[in-house]
Amino acid sequence: MSFLNKVKASVAEASDKVKAGVAEASDKVKAGVAEAGSKAKTLVEVNRLKLANHSKLNEIEAQYREIGKIVYSAGLAQSEEAVDSPEMKPYFDRIKCLQDEIEHNLKEIKFISEGMTIESDETDAVLKPLLEQQASSSADSSDPTDRKE
Repeated sequence: MSFLNKVKASVAEASDKVKAGVAEASDKVKAGVAEAGSKAKTLVEVNRLKLANHSKLNEIEAQYREIGKIVYSAGLAQSEEAVDSPEMKPYFDRIKCLQDEIEHNLKEIKFISEGMTIESDETDAVLKPLLEQQASSSADSSDPTDRKE
């Protein structure tokens, strides 16, 4: 019977090792699924913010068009006061607000995606040059006495 006891002990030991291995593998799978879910959630949030920024850039472009119409009409009437008119202030204010919101979203994207590698996509390619262009045009147009005629 000593032989049977050794076999039983070996089988029990092997069974315990298999159970431990299965439990460890199960824990690893659960951790992998949780990590994948977390990364997916992060990517969804980042893409939501990028889409919001794209929408805000479109609205900024619409504000620019409205300003252009006012300036063009003033040009037809040969009025220099149009650029400084109170009629323009809501457009300038709205553009500034949208630019601030975009900047906030970009900071939030950076915070959310810190430590993750996110491939740049078309939105990044569109947003960065537009923001840089707006920043440079804002700096260029900040001095009203520096008008080109």
